Formats: sequence, structure tokens, C-alpha cells
Amino acid sequence: MTPPIHARPTAVALLLAAIAVGVTWPLASVLGSALPGNLGDPLLNTWTLGWGSERLGAGLRGFWDGRAFFPHGDTVAFSEHLLGITPFVAPVYWLSKNAVLTYNAAYLASFVHAGLAMWLLVRRLTGRTDVALIAALAFAFPLLRTAGQHTFLHMQVSGWVPLCFWALHRYAERRRLTDALLASASFVLAVLTSLYFAFLLLVPLGYAAFVLLRPQRERTIAA
Repeated sequence: MTPPIHARPTAVALLLAAIAVGVTWPLASVLGSALPGNLGDPLLNTWTLGWGSERLGAGLRGFWDGRAFFPHGDTVAFSEHLLGITPFVAPVYWLSKNAVLTYNAAYLASFVHAGLAMWLLVRRLTGRTDVALIAALAFAFPLLRTAGQHTFLHMQVSGWVPLCFWALHRYAERRRLTDALLASASFVLAVLTSLYFAFLLLVPLGYAAFVLLRPQRERTIAA
């Protein structure tokens, strides 16, 4: 018997991608020449991704000296540096030399990234793939992400947050080093994507780690 679409990660990812193309249309038809929203933050993020991709290809040499706000130095640090995003889309820039295309690739992928990460977390917490799909859609496509705030790419790429909690739950249950490393890497990538995530994650993640990683006896007594 073929499993339903909400039970297969690949199928869920494809569904999220299709919806992302639909809700942002006609962006997919002008990926290399137009930006979603306005020419404020998207244009800044486009430049940042292009610059970061170039510097990544050079081993990050001179990354912080962003050729802006002369004569000041280290000007990339004046805003979000997007180092939690750049390594994943840099190949798009290296092949195309098109920073707009690179930005749009990151933008559309952010919907899939967020939704699939939430699907993994809710599936682990509830054991139900249908509930996980509803949570994935609610997290990936709320009004906040498709209205005024969608121009902030560093907040759009929010999948690191549920992925971090998913890996933490896996580590609490299995005590495998790979899960601990994945949770740590997700937290680091979230912070490298946006400093806002450092403030958003520290307290809830710390509390979750305190509860989940206590010895089983202590958790039973507390319950």
C-alpha cells in the first residue's frame, strides 16, 4: 500500500515547493531579474548574498570589508551577514553570477526549509504525519511570511528553529552524538542567519534541554 503524501518527507518537500511557487507567483517566472516585495531589505540581502558567495569562494578572505560606507571598515557587520544562508546558495551564484537569482533561490527554499523542519518536529512529538503536515503548512505559510514581513530573508529562513528542537528530542531519546551535533549545528546556523534567533532560542531551548536531558528518574518524579 502506498503511504499517503503526508507520510513521505520527499513528497512533503515537493508539496511545500509547489505551494511556495504558487503563493509567490509570478516570482518563479522572473527569478533572475526581479525581487519579491520591495527594493529595500531584499536588495540589501541580495548584495549580501552575492558578496558572501564571492568571499566564500575565496575562503572568506576580506568578507567583512564590504566596499560600502567608505572610509569605514568591516561594514558587512553593520547588518545581517547571512552566513547561515550563504553556504547553501553560493553554488547558485558561482554558476550564474546572478545575485538576484541567488536571493530568489534562498527565498523560495526558505518555505520548504521551514515547513519540512516543522513537519519533522511535529511528527516526532505526536507520531502523526497528518498533524505534522498541518503544522508544516501553518509554519511555512502564515500571513506574517506572505505579507509585510516576508521581505526579511534572515527571518524567512526560520527552519533552523524547529530543526534544532527536533534534533534535541532525538538526542534525549537516543543519546547519539550525531543528534547532539545536529542540534548544535542548527542553533549555530540559526544565529548565523539572524541574531534575532539567538534571543528567540536561548530561553526556550535552554528550558527544553533542562527538561529533556535530566535523568529519567528525575523527570518521572517531577511529572
